[in-house]
Amino acid sequence: MKKVVVFHHVSNLGGGTISLVDVCQMLASSYEVVAVIPRKNSEQLTERLQPFARVKHFEGVMPQIAYYSGSQALISRSFFSSFCVPADAVREIVDSIAEEDPDIILANSMVQCRMGKYLKRLRAKKLIYVRETFREGLVSRYMIRLINRYFDGVLCISPYEKDYARFALPCEVITDCYVPTAETSPSQDQSHFTVLFLGGDARIKGLDILLRSIEHVQCADVRYAVCGHIGSFAGTWKNRLLHPFEMRRLKRIQTLLARHRDKVTLHGFVSNTAQMIVDSDVIVFPSTVPHQARPALEAGEFSRPVILSDFPQTAAFMRHEHNCLTFRPNDPRALARAIDRLADDPSLAKTLGENNRRVNRECHDFLRERERFMQFISRVLEGETQ
Repeated sequence: MKKVVVFHHVSNLGGGTISLVDVCQMLASSYEVVAVIPRKNSEQLTERLQPFARVKHFEGVMPQIAYYSGSQALISRSFFSSFCVPADAVREIVDSIAEEDPDIILANSMVQCRMGKYLKRLRAKKLIYVRETFREGLVSRYMIRLINRYFDGVLCISPYEKDYARFALPCEVITDCYVPTAETSPSQDQSHFTVLFLGGDARIKGLDILLRSIEHVQCADVRYAVCGHIGSFAGTWKNRLLHPFEMRRLKRIQTLLARHRDKVTLHGFVSNTAQMIVDSDVIVFPSTVPHQARPALEAGEFSRPVILSDFPQTAAFMRHEHNCLTFRPNDPRALARAIDRLADDPSLAKTLGENNRRVNRECHDFLRERERFMQFISRVLEGETQ
């Protein structure tokens, strides 16, 4: 059996690492799979990976180009700390992969494009998965050049990224898929119209947009369930000096949460997001910048409608008034109008939810995407071109 090594740059559970589990599950049907991830905060991810892959940990940091829609600016501490990685840390990761003598190496994120240079001496075919949304600029063009030079094939999460990059390599769109991992049953409490937000206080997820929309919602029977990490406002002089805008945003979130505590319930990190979706009437994804909406396809699995920011990057699978409602990005009043519309029109909410499930079955079916994934790998191994 041929062997695949899949590596990722972070271990905390989120959209990228959950997709890592999905990829390992797909590969495990035909290959021996080894997942290489950082040791820090890796307990939960390791547990999820183990049914499908042998997990190896590294101690250091993987070299990255953390530049995509929603990432930190180039002139930032986080960008340089992930770019300037000690040679010993890189050598540890490369040696860990090399000792497996794999047939295929898969980088699970485009931010790992620099790894292709360090792995070029290995005989394995090298693939990379573009999971993020490209950010306009010279840095993105540089990342595309690295991918074209050091990799043998590219996977893209959506047609938009494939069309933007125009890779000079075999390229295939393999969408994210959602496989429920826990049993669900509808809650007994159906007395309110419940809006679900998944994403915590990360800037690009738009929690502050949702909270600011609450005072503009006309329907009095709307309640909000917020999942994910919500940090406390640490207004120290150091944070205020180094991150003034971020501190101001976090403080605004805390103020809005206190103001609307009678309508908003904080659930923190939840392992069974499926239950939260089943207990909700609509899922909102008010991203502040173009960002792939994994909660949208999760909602489709359970016939729930979605409200999300109107960006062309997500239009391939989320179509306004077909399986979702879109609104002008960063506009709380427009978001409030969309919430009111679904709260006042149950038949529309039902139709959008049913269509979302249909789109999910057509575009995000796990078995079909796995088959296309295996076929693409076979073509790359055989040296076929586009």
